[in-house]
Amino acid sequence: MKLKGKRSQLGANYDESIGCFTDSYMLQCKGGGGSQTTTTEPSKEQKAILNKQLELAGKMEDLGPQQFYGGDLVAEQDPYSQLGLASQFGAAGAMGNISDIAAGRFKSAMEYDPLQDPQNQSYLDAITAPLTEQFTEETLPALTTQAMQQGAYGGDRAALLKAEATGDYMGKMAQTRSQALQDIVTSNRQLQADMLTKVPSLQEAALQPSQVIRDIGADYEGRSQAEIDAARERFEFEQQAPGQALRDASSMLGGIDFGSVTKTTGGGK
Repeated sequence: MKLKGKRSQLGANYDESIGCFTDSYMLQCKGGGGSQTTTTEPSKEQKAILNKQLELAGKMEDLGPQQFYGGDLVAEQDPYSQLGLASQFGAAGAMGNISDIAAGRFKSAMEYDPLQDPQNQSYLDAITAPLTEQFTEETLPALTTQAMQQGAYGGDRAALLKAEATGDYMGKMAQTRSQALQDIVTSNRQLQADMLTKVPSLQEAALQPSQVIRDIGADYEGRSQAEIDAARERFEFEQQAPGQALRDASSMLGGIDFGSVTKTTGGGK
């Protein structure tokens, strides 16, 4: 309420008891005074949701910590695997022996001297026998007949013809024997070189049976490990399932909003 008067003197006196400015003939009051309180609280529906979430939280606490899987985590070694490994150990020795034998044989082939081999003499005699037979049974009698026909039997002409024929015979013999010996050396070295190329396949053949046995054991171990993993996963699922169900329920409830209630009290003019 306002009373018009001398405004210049208003404001000099303020009466707190009535909450107004006063003068001898003027009174001016302004709204104010008192206090105001605003309260916001969940709605009835939200309170029900919060109570339900508290209940779910209590159930989560009651579940306690997750338990560790108490069974075996790694499958035991299968007897076939043990047998396969033992067989592979033996096969490794056999593979080493194959390598040693092959290396020794090849070294011997490279150092081989055919002249020191007594069996080669019989071989050389056999391949040169036709030359000797031809010389003694055909060449020499023919030279004798030729010399007699020429009237030079027993003379220098006959000796010269025989010497030439003998020289040819000895040359052919030496050439034949030398070529045969070289062929023996070359053939021997080639055989050993071919054998070296077969060493890996021979070693693999020595290892293969043990590998098959070990593979069988590995298959059994794989099946056992799969069963262990399945049991562990099932245990962990059973451990987590109750808690996950409670979390899902709480999350679902948290997505519902029924608003809130706001109340204002107090105040004055």
